[in-house]
Amino acid sequence: STLSSSSAASDVYKRQVTRLSVPAVMSWEIGAVHGGNEVWSPLADGYVEPRVEGVTSLRVSFDSEMDTSMTDPANVSIVGVNNGPQPAACTISWSGSTLMIIDLCTALPDEDTYTVTLGAGVVSAGGCPLAGDVSLCLVALAGDANANCAANAQDLLAVRAQIGETVGPANAKYDVNCNGTINAQDLLAVRACVGHSAPTCP
Repeated sequence: STLSSSSAASDVYKRQVTRLSVPAVMSWEIGAVHGGNEVWSPLADGYVEPRVEGVTSLRVSFDSEMDTSMTDPANVSIVGVNNGPQPAACTISWSGSTLMIIDLCTALPDEDTYTVTLGAGVVSAGGCPLAGDVSLCLVALAGDANANCAANAQDLLAVRAQIGETVGPANAKYDVNCNGTINAQDLLAVRACVGHSAPTCP
């Protein structure tokens, strides 16, 4: 029938678009467990991770369907300014066809700045390579709640301003000890880091 022929043609067109679509990164996120609850927060270049648990999990959202059979950790590189190339991630997995999850074996060493880069093996469902920016710069510096690459008294003030607030994606970083509550214990965690610093992102 005309209707079934039209539907079949539409399916073919969709498959062709999927094959030809050039994928790009839409957004990055960083994850941490707070009091037993996993919280994902948005990431941008220059982000500073102040929680004592450090950088252990990242997510990348793409604007196109991706080749989700790609689970080789070698397709994600992480290089520190001070600590150099880091070991490959423990696992790369997918949630749906557009969200990649990167889980590290251990947290990135503190007091350093890292560039995370997606490799050539990260391609669309049709095999097209990524277009645009495929890297992210972030800083691992426990206690640096105000993100100026130095843990100091200003960070105590930043955490104090959040005490009692419900932990969510926008303010999770102020729960420095990741116990699920922003309170005086987080001030103690920051105080233990005062004097530490890290290079800024370029």
